[in-house]
Amino acid sequence: CRLLASSVVDVQRHAAALIGYFEGYEARGAFQDAFVNAKEVRDLKSCLDVLDYVVTNTRLVVLRFSKGDGVMVDNGPTKPGPQRTLVVACEHIEGIIIQLKQVLGFCNE
Repeated sequence: CRLLASSVVDVQRHAAALIGYFEGYEARGAFQDAFVNAKEVRDLKSCLDVLDYVVTNTRLVVLRFSKGDGVMVDNGPTKPGPQRTLVVACEHIEGIIIQLKQVLGFCNE
């Protein structure tokens, strides 16, 4: 999981940014306090648990804000914006899947 650690952090940061856009800096900070440190994970089962936790939480954040009014709060970040953040978050999740397949030997690349 240490090989995936930076991607795991990136995905969590993108979810936190979405929270910041729509709920403000304080809510974003509270979410960041619950970040998982993938560098500490030493076995495959725990790594898969971490990945499941991060992807599930990110999905819940995206679903929560996809049903909202799309109005960003005044006391939150504004750049790069929710759409760009979602695009990059999806790219990082796809990268994690590719890396995981390579680690597990599912790809010949």
